[in-house]
Formats: sequence, C-alpha cells, structure tokens
Amino acid sequence: MKAKTMLVLLSTLLIVEVTLSAIPVYAERAKFPRAKDYLTSENVAEPIFKKAVLPDEYLFPEGWDKTADWEMIRSRYGGTTVKLLCEGTDIEAPLLFRDQFEQISGMKLEISGVPPPVMFEKMMVAFASGVAAYDVVEYYSVHMPVFSQFFEPLGSYIAKWGYDWEDWLPVWQELCTYQGKILAVPYDCDAQFWLSRVKFMNEAGIARNPKTYDEVVEYAEKLVPILPSGVYPMGFMASRSFFSWETFLNFAAPFGADIFKPGTWEPAINSPEGVNALKFLKMLLDNYSPPGCTGWGYTEQLTAWNAGQMAMCIQYPNQESYNPAMAKIAAEERWHSIIPKGPGPKGRYAPEGTRTTSILGMLRNSPSKDAAFTFIAFLSSAEPSFIYTIAGTGLDPGRKSVFDHPLTKKLYPNYQAWIDSADYMYFTERMPETPVLESIAYAEIHDVLTGKKEAKKALDTIVKEYRRILERSGYYKPGAPEPPIMWMQDVLKHKK
Repeated sequence: MKAKTMLVLLSTLLIVEVTLSAIPVYAERAKFPRAKDYLTSENVAEPIFKKAVLPDEYLFPEGWDKTADWEMIRSRYGGTTVKLLCEGTDIEAPLLFRDQFEQISGMKLEISGVPPPVMFEKMMVAFASGVAAYDVVEYYSVHMPVFSQFFEPLGSYIAKWGYDWEDWLPVWQELCTYQGKILAVPYDCDAQFWLSRVKFMNEAGIARNPKTYDEVVEYAEKLVPILPSGVYPMGFMASRSFFSWETFLNFAAPFGADIFKPGTWEPAINSPEGVNALKFLKMLLDNYSPPGCTGWGYTEQLTAWNAGQMAMCIQYPNQESYNPAMAKIAAEERWHSIIPKGPGPKGRYAPEGTRTTSILGMLRNSPSKDAAFTFIAFLSSAEPSFIYTIAGTGLDPGRKSVFDHPLTKKLYPNYQAWIDSADYMYFTERMPETPVLESIAYAEIHDVLTGKKEAKKALDTIVKEYRRILERSGYYKPGAPEPPIMWMQDVLKHKK
C-alpha cells in the first residue's frame, strides 16, 4: 500500500504525461524513421534548413532501427507496453517517433516527463518504491553511481540484439559505464564550448575565436569600445546551483586544476591553479559581463544569448538559437570552438560539459526487459538521433556515423567544436556522494562570485568538506573504489 501511495503521488503531482496530440502527423512516410519525413521548414529554423536538401533515401540505411528483425520482435513482444520516463524538456524527441515505433513493433509506448530541477529526487522516490513503474529511464550520467543499483547491465543485451555500441564516441561510452559495466546507452551527448558573434569580432579586428584564456581578456578589451549599449563582451551561467560549479570547472580544468589529485581520492581543487581560475572568472564577471549573471542558470544564459546581450559566451549547443521566432541573433554568423586553453605550464584544453549528458537505462525490475531494450536501441539509433538533433529538441548527437555524415556538417553548426571537444572533456565526479558534494561546491563558488568570500577560503572549505565526507564514506580505507580518471585525455591514455 505504501509503495502504491508513493507512486500515485509521484504520478499526480510530479510527472507530466503528454498525449499523442503533440506528435506531428505525416500523410506519407517511409517504413522506418527517415530524415526527410521529419525535418521540414515547419520544425527546423530556416537559417539551418536552407543549407541542404534532404534526400528521399535513408541517411543511415545500416542503422539498428533499419536492420533489426522487426517481424520477430513483433511476434514476440507485440502488445507489450514499454514505459519511458524522461526529462521533461527532452520529451519532444521520443514523441516524434512514438507512433512509428508502435507501428513497426506492435508495442505500446507510455511516455512521461519530469522537470529537470527535480529529476534526481523524483526518480529516486520512484526507484526506491520497488514497483516497476517504468521500463526505460533517461537520467543524468553524473547520477549513475546512485542509481546503478536499480539498473540492469546492458552488455548481454547489446550482444544479443547486435546493438552498434562501438558507433558511439569514447567520451559518451565512458559516461555510460560504471565499475566495468555498461549501465546505459548515450542519449543527449552534452558538451560546452565557446561561441562568438562574428559581426562584433570582425568590427573589433578579431579574426577567430580565442584559443587561450589570455586571449579572452585581450578580445574583451577590444570589444568594450565597439559594442552597442546593452551588449557585453561575455557572460556565464553563475547562479547558486550546479551551473556555477560547471562554469567554474570550465576555467579550473583548463587552468590545470583537478577536483582530485590524479590517481587518488585527495581533494585538490584548492590548488594554485584552482584559486587563480576562480579569481579569473570573478574578474570576467565583474568587468566584462552583464549585471545579473550570478543569477543565471541554463535558461537565463540562453535567453540572454538569444536576445543578443553578449558578444561571446560558454554555452551548450542550441539549435533553437537559429530560429528567428526564438532568437534575435538567429541569422547571424557565429564561431564555435573548443573552450580556451588555460595559462601557464599546466594549461590544457579541458572543457566541462559532461554533467548534463543524459543516458538511457533499463530498470532491473522491468517485466519486459528485451522489449524495453529494443525501444532503447530504436530511439538511440543513428537516423532518429540525427533527426531529433537537427529538429532542435534539446538532444545532441554522439555517434561517429552521425558526425561522419556530410549533412551533419551542413545542418549542425556546432559540428566542428563538438568533434574538437570530444577527446578533451573534463568529467564532473561520478560518485554516490556527488549530489551532496556538488551542493557544497556550488554554494562556496557562488559566494566568491557574489563577493561574499575570497577564492582561496572558499576552495579550502570545499576541500575540507569533501575530505570529511569521503573519509566518513570509507574512501581512505582498504577496499575503497578505484579513484576516477577525470580528464578524457587520461582515459584514452589509460585504455591504450
């Protein structure tokens, strides 16, 4: 009774069920997802759509969704209901394909969305209830260590169903793997990179995006005298939330700082490089950014960028910023590149953008695991991935085959920055304690950005509290988990 009550409360108060009316209706289309059927001038911004002509044939004829034995799947699992819980802002992507999946599989899909700010808490309640309320769940990769006990390892399903796992870029394979097991497949393959508005850069005599943080200051000084009123050289997500921690890591990691001393569980973010990075970020906010940045999360930053309030920024990709109905700067040319390299002998390319990578997992208590996996494989296949990326649903690709396709280079403006960043990502720590650790970190970072605390004192506090929590959790005792490898370059070296 208690479990049922909990689930009823979750369903009625916290989960938003979306109806079939949200799905586009097509008069004629191919049997399987085909880009031309889904991507039209009605759902793709004109500045993007006009760059290429979509062919009549499939873009990815060898994709899993095209080559699976659907006759066998239908005979075995027809009539099965597969329940998906996803981030509410991403729900448009699975809705695009719901009717087509149901048609070719004979299954029924139930798709529910949960608001991003409460994803962790609400999913934890649902999982802990022990009732199979969902089969497939989209969740943030950073929470995998907490949720791992509830998810089925996927290695045997990948092998059984011939799923093309090796088509995913290594960074997103890494984020789906925990303690040597594949517990999810990639879905929204996030990264962050540097954006600039070309018209202002050219007016300031600047010919390319900054390659170093020293150049960022140089560019800002050149931009100040030429920018119109209400436009600032740059701005950042810096609210009292994990966004400020993400933004800080986009400086600290390139400066050469590490959350942990490599190869150990020793917190080390208060290194000279970490302190210098935090001071540098505050200097940029104080001197070159719009007032109010310290209240910006993702939505506020994107709104300001789309409204034309900045000449440069660090941002996730956003196809919607090319939509004239949503962005003042939609038709403007922009430069996209990997986040700048930090100064000094420890400076490196190390963009942080992996915290919000979302992944698709399958719950251990799902009564229909094979049916659920076929939906995971279908939804994460190459052509659906290409379609919901270009359609601007908030999801972005991570497959080699998608990046290799010539149409991706034409229709996905962030293409080159994405590829350049993939091998250099710096990971947010992935531990069961991460939610608690992050809450300590972003509060301290925000106090520095708002002038309430000095950088060294705040980072010392983070290190002290991290060490206390890790010690209490047994990370310094025999049998503790292996320390994480935090930088993708080190992951690649380790695998070699």
